[in-house]
Amino acid sequence: MPAQATDEVDWNNQDPATVVYKIGIYGWRKRCIYFLILLIMVITIVNLSLVIWVMRVMDFNLDGMGKLRITDQGLKLYHGEAEFVNELRAKLIRPSQNSELKLQSTANVTVNARSPEGNITGSSS
Repeated sequence: MPAQATDEVDWNNQDPATVVYKIGIYGWRKRCIYFLILLIMVITIVNLSLVIWVMRVMDFNLDGMGKLRITDQGLKLYHGEAEFVNELRAKLIRPSQNSELKLQSTANVTVNARSPEGNITGSSS
């Protein structure tokens, strides 16, 4: 009868109560899983830190963003300027009391008055 390798077990002659099964992950696979978990934790902490930093720098909070505040009447700009990159659509734009309203644009400013049905009733460029 040829000699068996040390890893081979004759299961027919073994007592089931004495067999020990190796369950789990061992060796380099276990180290890789721990490394991946550690890497994901580090990336998550860095990501959350950057999100909190951006929110603090840009002054985001539950009331609004920066100098713009969300109120019952809509957006309100407290002292300063606001810049809108593309277009601004609003039902009403008015300055606060005792102050002037300035609209500046590098191209043009178009103001349209619309009826309740959405038809343009007046326009100014």
